[in-house]
Amino acid sequence: MKIAFICVHNSCRSQMAEALCEKMATELGLNLEIYSAGSDISKEVNPKAIRILKQKYALDISSYKAKGFDSLPKDLDIVVGMGCGVACPSVGARYHFDFGLEDPSGFEDEDFIKVVESLKLKLKELLEKIIQGEL
Repeated sequence: MKIAFICVHNSCRSQMAEALCEKMATELGLNLEIYSAGSDISKEVNPKAIRILKQKYALDISSYKAKGFDSLPKDLDIVVGMGCGVACPSVGARYHFDFGLEDPSGFEDEDFIKVVESLKLKLKELLEKIIQGEL
């Protein structure tokens, strides 16, 4: 199964979703292909996202790069928007979801972490639907 997390800049929420989902899927024994991309890509991944994922979640995304929609495979099963209202008619998939997450880029660490925790809960729900065969 192929999942893509998308947002505008592919610099924060979608990058974190990609990394966290890969970790969670591996822990659950799921064989998923996980991607992220943006409609108007940033020059870099958000440094705060890199730092907080490493410090709090033991995930190193320092080598991640912002990617555009053209980097995504054409046969996606699931596309998940992060909550930025990006209309993605060119990103086809069997299932579409929107996590509705606020962009934490300018947040203090405590509030940034709250967004990451919300993201983790939404990822857990998504992965449970996959395990249950609902997707």
